[in-house]
Amino acid sequence: MLRAIDDNNNSVLAFNAVKGIRYRCPECNSKVILRKGENVRAHFAHQAHQLSCIYQEETLAHYQAKYVVAQQLEERGYTIEVEKRINHGQRCPDITVNQQLAIEIQLSNISMRLLKDRTHELRALGYKVIWVINEPQSYYQKIKLSQFQSACIDSYERKLFAWSEKQQSLIIYTQLQHIGGQWFMGQSEQCHSERVFSPIMQTVPKLYKLSYRNVERYLQYCRRINSVHEPTLEAMYNLRMSSSEVATYCGYILPQQLYVASHPIAWQIQILYSCHLQRFSEREFIKCIKTRYFLDRERNTHELLKDLVTQYFTLCTALKLKSVQKSY
Repeated sequence: MLRAIDDNNNSVLAFNAVKGIRYRCPECNSKVILRKGENVRAHFAHQAHQLSCIYQEETLAHYQAKYVVAQQLEERGYTIEVEKRINHGQRCPDITVNQQLAIEIQLSNISMRLLKDRTHELRALGYKVIWVINEPQSYYQKIKLSQFQSACIDSYERKLFAWSEKQQSLIIYTQLQHIGGQWFMGQSEQCHSERVFSPIMQTVPKLYKLSYRNVERYLQYCRRINSVHEPTLEAMYNLRMSSSEVATYCGYILPQQLYVASHPIAWQIQILYSCHLQRFSEREFIKCIKTRYFLDRERNTHELLKDLVTQYFTLCTALKLKSVQKSY
């Protein structure tokens, strides 16, 4: 554990503790031992025979993440509480800063229900909440995020914090954009814990276009479903579109794509199909698109889809796709 109680009933972080002073567990009030040295991260430990304490065990990675973040923030003069029990002991955020910010370090996936409940409870107590996830799988500038991980994105500033066990540091991902499935584009860099307070100047998101190879890969995924009613393939068949034509008119990553969980090809080809049938309506479009959930806000679906449609129609007009121009 990272904190204990001294003889003056003060909460003391392990890296500030002094050997020779008696410390007690904040949970069971029994004596704990300070372990601190050149090759050992400072922490408190129960004596071997004390097995009744309800203090939760944690992984080494989780402990190290808390240790580094808490120490860096305290060195900058912030008031830090580690594992402080609040709300009558019902909630214990990993780190609280100046009694205003709660930092939760979650290095494994949890259910969306638990994620929402924990976040809403801390907010109700007056805390701003920042989640730090485990360093995700990446490939060059592409990042793979689960539903839980993507929900932790700051959707206003398009940023996300993760813990790198290899670098023993926080990683910040910026300029995030969804490009299909679980994959996102973004910039990453090692950062100091104080960066969690630093706002990022918002810029116009880059416009990406999926390559023919990536389009074909998605179409192969659709074919493996092996159903004549697969929506993308059904639209392709009725539009008499080849794979190369799909790659030309679909696969544009518009700024609002971050807020959409549906694959860009899936919703774009449905717009083309609806326009071909001359029965495009926003209500029907909503049925074939899935928006993404973020902890920091819930987007206005109507405005989001309106912006998406407007920008996509503008692109199609520039590409001189006649069926879309006429319907629009």
